[in-house]
Amino acid sequence: MFAPSRVILVVEADEDLQRLFAALVADEGYEAQIVTSVPAAAQALRVSQPALVLLDMDSVGNQGGEFIKDARARFGKSLPIVIVGPRYEAAAMAEAVQADASLAKPFDIGSFSYLIHALTKDGSEKP
Repeated sequence: MFAPSRVILVVEADEDLQRLFAALVADEGYEAQIVTSVPAAAQALRVSQPALVLLDMDSVGNQGGEFIKDARARFGKSLPIVIVGPRYEAAAMAEAVQADASLAKPFDIGSFSYLIHALTKDGSEKP
């Protein structure tokens, strides 16, 4: 039987945010695979399917929409994609590129945790 992935692909160029996301993802029981560009993220998806993608639109710019289109062509909706972006733009960005959810910076840790578990459907809850 196929075991679900415990890897979350984080597409983030800012080193401080990379460390933050790695720590938060680990707190939720996942391993963060950090990449800094869309080409690196696309390469990661050619190797395996993560449980979820966190895509910081500030880091990828105009390439984000194309990346999501390619990811959807390969995995359909079985790969949840979360757009990370500025507070007043994240939701609109997510809707424009047909992502599954958005995470507005700055974000609440509880909201991050809920989002990860809701989208990965792992059913686990932190104590």
